[in-house]
Amino acid sequence: VTGSLAAIAAGTSFGVFTLGMLIPWANSK
Repeated sequence: VTGSLAAIAAGTSFGVFTLGMLIPWANSK
C-alpha cells in the first residue's frame, strides 16, 4: 500500500509540474 501511495503521489506531482511547464509554453505560442 505504501508503495502504491508513493507512486500515486509522485505521478500527481510530476503531472502538476508538467502542466506548469507546458501551459506557459503553449500560451507563449
